[in-house]
Amino acid sequence: MKKIHIRESKLNEIYSEKEFCAGTDHPYYENEETGEVYSADWNSDYGFPFGFWPIDYNRNEKFVLGEAYTTHGDACGQCAQEYVTDILSERLGEQAQEIETAFEDFVDEFKEYGYKLNDEDGNYYSSDGSEVKDEWDFINQVNDYISDYAVDSTEYVGELVRSFLEDGVVPYASDIEKQLYELVSDNFDFTTQQGVTNALRGIDMDFYEYFEMGNGEGRVWPYKEMIGFYESEQPSPDRLEEILYNIQNNGGPSVQDMLQYHMVFEDWRNDGTITACTVQDYIDGNYGPESYEDLDDEDDTPIQYNNGQKTIFVPHLANQQDKFNYYKDFRNTRDRAVYAPQERAAGNLAAYHAMRYPYGESKDRIGKIIREVIEDTIKMGLYTC
Repeated sequence: MKKIHIRESKLNEIYSEKEFCAGTDHPYYENEETGEVYSADWNSDYGFPFGFWPIDYNRNEKFVLGEAYTTHGDACGQCAQEYVTDILSERLGEQAQEIETAFEDFVDEFKEYGYKLNDEDGNYYSSDGSEVKDEWDFINQVNDYISDYAVDSTEYVGELVRSFLEDGVVPYASDIEKQLYELVSDNFDFTTQQGVTNALRGIDMDFYEYFEMGNGEGRVWPYKEMIGFYESEQPSPDRLEEILYNIQNNGGPSVQDMLQYHMVFEDWRNDGTITACTVQDYIDGNYGPESYEDLDDEDDTPIQYNNGQKTIFVPHLANQQDKFNYYKDFRNTRDRAVYAPQERAAGNLAAYHAMRYPYGESKDRIGKIIREVIEDTIKMGLYTC
């Protein structure tokens, strides 16, 4: 392997330029007075994503604490399953009625014609010998009647028909509808972004549209004793306390412990300058060049806690293959949008901007990534001074 030589002065420049960063991916802050560093990484420091997403047509929300080392895309899938099922509920009921009616017609005809199984060829013959059918004829007869497919019930209908042919079992209508609801979770993998995407297509939504209906997205690192939020979702003190109790009630650290955790965030009382403090100090407003105690009590101007931007989903890309797989659907959507009004083709304005700027990196962010790659390579011994 070819070695690359780099001046020591250049290396020192790279190390000294490590920039402060808020958010939930790679928050980093160094206290200039004490030298204490607060940093964490989403995929290597035992961090748990969390957030609120709607679970029904009325957009009632549910708090989710995801699995360690996973993305927010995976976390929101837990809510997406309930949301998709609720949106499909009316159609699932209609599909259950169609299956029930079609099955009753099949059973009535089966009895009327007096079908009997011929063990030699496995076919069913009517009592007068004029009709010959196999089990697939009966299965197709029921399936052909069903027009409203909220979920694919083809195999389930096959099981119903075989159960009747073998044991004479006729399902209850309530059992049919219950099984259709279970098929929603059986047919889709709500633990992955692709699975959620496939499920949402059934209700004419895409992943980005649903994800952006959420709020309060953040990540908690118990071992690092840190918590962070999307820059667009940094909460007010009251909202933060609510989130802490939700984390605790979903198996996370206690509220008492988390009050002593540190946050790295953008301080919008100070033009978005990145700073850090304990959660308790954030709630009390004891951070930045001025605290709440210094603010004019007569000033009724609302305090800005986040950057006010629209929250969009940006994937965490661990390697080139993950990157390629993630953007496969994105590229297909973009290609279909070429000859259509772009906002309409994308589905919404946020998705349109995500297609135009899929990575959303600034020059500083790109520089940071380059420096991190160089640093990792140095640790592997591929550079010599």
